[in-house]
Amino acid sequence: MTSLVGIYGLTYFFLAVAILPILIWKTKGTVTSIITSFLLIFILAGTFLFGYLRIQSAPAHEENKAIAIQIIHPDISQIEKLESHSEEDLIQKYIRLTQDTGGITAPQTISIWPENSLSLYQNRSHIPLRSLTKNLPDKSYILMGAERIFPKAGGKANSFNSLIALNHNGNIIADYNKHILVPWGESLPYESIFGQNLSKTIFKNKQFTTAGDGADVLKIAGIPSFAPQICYETAYSGYTPHGTERPEFIVAVSNDNWAEYTTQPHQAFVQTQVRAIEEGLPILRSANKGISAIIDPYGRPLQQLGTDIAGTINGYLPNAIPQTFYAQYRDKPFLIFMGILTVIPTFAIAYRSKRTKSEL
Repeated sequence: MTSLVGIYGLTYFFLAVAILPILIWKTKGTVTSIITSFLLIFILAGTFLFGYLRIQSAPAHEENKAIAIQIIHPDISQIEKLESHSEEDLIQKYIRLTQDTGGITAPQTISIWPENSLSLYQNRSHIPLRSLTKNLPDKSYILMGAERIFPKAGGKANSFNSLIALNHNGNIIADYNKHILVPWGESLPYESIFGQNLSKTIFKNKQFTTAGDGADVLKIAGIPSFAPQICYETAYSGYTPHGTERPEFIVAVSNDNWAEYTTQPHQAFVQTQVRAIEEGLPILRSANKGISAIIDPYGRPLQQLGTDIAGTINGYLPNAIPQTFYAQYRDKPFLIFMGILTVIPTFAIAYRSKRTKSEL
């Protein structure tokens, strides 16, 4: 159903399913209860029938055999990151996993590393970027999460949570800065109002992450356009550009090691599946210690690695399907529907009230 009405529309339908039985019970034995019963059956049956027919009519996933995909799943805990004696040790693990091609070959290769794989100061690192890509073929790219810090006047700095694209020479050829930041972790809500006092007293002048410009589509020669999303951003419905700017796939990178033994990694993965269903786009997800996967445009995981497993997912890029109804119109039909449901009862109540007064 989310391919039609999105997650907000689906939420409304489930609320209706939860409320209608109460109305049936309150009006039992009346025409209203009969109509409401049929409405409840229609919603439930219609939802499941539509989903069943959509999946049954969906072709087996089609792949672009010209583009090989590697999703790096290093399974590095936060303690391991903090206690590691050198960043080089962790980077070597990424490189070893990248060298595992699984026998998959193609003219182009995309290797996806998770969020915050590397720290860059002024867009540079003490680890030469060329050393990360030196064993890659000519037409290969690494899409990696990186913290980028740019000093500015006054001793402060802009710190971005980024996704960068490296070519085989180790050059940054495209980048994206996370726009939707996690409140209190990456950003300070209402900072313009009382941010200075909070920052000084509670956070000891903590340097928060700088927000990027917004949702984007990256275009690299030789591979289809894609929309980058970092961690928290995949929780938001309708964030992927659509219409003429619609990408061919989504790259989602995350860390998921802050709450590794809770339901959070699983919840975040399901949210990513819902985004694929809404948009009709495949999603390539690298989640470090969460759940990494190649997800087809119907939300089905084609390959995945779960928590507490290090490894590499090798495959080919799934093809997108035509824009779903939701991808074309977003939440407009649902908002119109909600508006009608608001207006009609309002006029009905007003009419009944007027009629009651006239009778008195």
